[in-house]
Amino acid sequence: MSKKPMFKHAFYFISDSTITDICAIEQAKEACKNELFAFQYREKGKCMDEMIAGAKGIAAVCRKSKVPFIVNDSLEVALAVDAGGLHIGQTDVEYAIARKHLGNDKIIGVTANSVKDAEKAVALGADYIAAAPIFKTATKKDAGDAKGIAFARGVAEIAKGAGMPVVGIGGITLENAYSVLGAGVFTVCAISASLRDGRIKETVSRFNEIIKSK
Repeated sequence: MSKKPMFKHAFYFISDSTITDICAIEQAKEACKNELFAFQYREKGKCMDEMIAGAKGIAAVCRKSKVPFIVNDSLEVALAVDAGGLHIGQTDVEYAIARKHLGNDKIIGVTANSVKDAEKAVALGADYIAAAPIFKTATKKDAGDAKGIAFARGVAEIAKGAGMPVVGIGGITLENAYSVLGAGVFTVCAISASLRDGRIKETVSRFNEIIKSK
């Protein structure tokens, strides 16, 4: 029997230390004061040792708060800290390789930049799909063009039959989250909106109110 945690119907928090002075572990401490779908450690431009050291501290925070801890991109970091799972994009490590190394009890999420990507993620047996980018985003430079609400709806419909949650990401704000959730996605992530004003706990709480109202 799988030991994977059940995903809560709550905000998906992704760390980013490039748009705020708040370090990743403090982001985790504040975000985890709320219910979360998961906390993803996403730090670009750091060496492997720095990433592992940072991930260890955040893993402890998430474990204490009973929040699934996901590492972005790096299978090596996920294995080094015994993370709850790994998130991979279309150009990262292949799903089959990640699953082989992580085992069946770990979460693997996959980014879908197209309906075809979503269909592939379902066929592979991913644990969730991140539909991206819904709107234009400056957080991820290579995210590509905004896909729109119709794209979010299409991915949600594909995943629904497999009982797979979909996370809407890319340019999400407190104002447009309603329309994204209305397209049928399970939850949303909003890196810039959750970090820019420094009020992480309060902003995540507001997102959760919107998510739970759907």
